[in-house]
Amino acid sequence: MYSLALGNRLAPAVGFPDAAAVQQLRVDTQRASALDPATNAIVCPDLYPRRVWDLWSNRVVPYDVAGKVDAAVSHSWMAPARRQLVRTSINGYKWPVPIPDDTTLERVRIELLNLHMHYVWLDVLCLRQVGAPDNEAIRREEWKIDVPTIGAIYHGTAMVVHYYSGLGRPFTVGDLTDERHWVNRAWTLQEVSANYLVAGRAPYSPPDPVDSLGTTDKQLQQLYEVLGSLQVHAYSPPCIFPMLEAMRFRMATSEQDKVSGLAYRLAAGSSYLPPYTVGQDAESAWDALIHTMHARFRGALLFRFPLPGDGQYTWYPSWRQI
Repeated sequence: MYSLALGNRLAPAVGFPDAAAVQQLRVDTQRASALDPATNAIVCPDLYPRRVWDLWSNRVVPYDVAGKVDAAVSHSWMAPARRQLVRTSINGYKWPVPIPDDTTLERVRIELLNLHMHYVWLDVLCLRQVGAPDNEAIRREEWKIDVPTIGAIYHGTAMVVHYYSGLGRPFTVGDLTDERHWVNRAWTLQEVSANYLVAGRAPYSPPDPVDSLGTTDKQLQQLYEVLGSLQVHAYSPPCIFPMLEAMRFRMATSEQDKVSGLAYRLAAGSSYLPPYTVGQDAESAWDALIHTMHARFRGALLFRFPLPGDGQYTWYPSWRQI
C-alpha cells in the first residue's frame, strides 16, 4: 500500500530529459502525419496518446516510453472558481495543471498506485492545457489531433477510472442537476466504458449498486439509474439518434465541444475524424463531422430526420436543429 508519506521515492529519474525528448519528437512526428492536409481529416482515428503519466517515476513521458496505457481517468472539471493551477515537475512545468482546489496530484497518484496502475492517461497532465502563452501555437496544433482521438484512449485501454465528484475528490452522490456533475458533462459521454471502476472511495461514499439494492435514498437510486442507462454508450452505437439525444442536454464550455464529444463514437468503423480547431463555431464543426461519420449515420439523418436541414445543406439537419 502506498501513502502520501512515501513522496517521490518510488523510482529514480535516470536519463529522463534527453531520452524523453527524442522519444517525444518521434511521437509528435508520427501524430502529425495522421492529419491528411488534402482532406483536412484525421486518417488514423485509433491513435495512441501523445503522452502518459508514469506513476512510478511521477512524470509525464511519451507514449513510446511506456508502450501501453493501464488506465484512463475520467472526471468532470470543477467550476473555474473551485480550481487551482499547479506548476509541477510532473509535466516539466510546461503548462499549469488545473485541478480542484481541495485536492493534490499526489493524492490522485497515490490512489492510482493503490489500484495497481503504472501508466495512466489523465487529461490535465497528458493533454497540453491553456496557460502557457509561449506555447499556445503548439497547443492549438496538438489539439487538432489529440482532442478528437481522446475517445480511442478510453475505448482501447484496459480500465477507465471514474471520479464522479471531481478529480481526486471523495465520491458522493452530489447534486445530479449541477451542470458540473460527471453525468451532465459533454466530454464524459465518450468516456463511458463497460470496464471501469470508481475512484475516490471514502468511508461515507455511497455503496456499490449491488449493495444498495432496496435503498430508500432517492438520490442514490437516481444516480445509479442514470449511470446504468449510460452503459449502452459503452459500445459502438447502432443508431445515431440515442447518441444525439444523450448529448443534447449535456453541458460544455462551448457548443463546439458537444459536437466534438460525439466525433469518435460516431466514427464507429469509419477511417476518418474531423480535426479539432480551437474557436471553431458549432455549425462548422457539425458539418465536418457529417462528412467523416460512418455512412450509416449519415443515411439515418437523410432518411429519418423529420425536417429538412436549415444549414449549409437541406439533406441533413443543422446542429441547432438537433
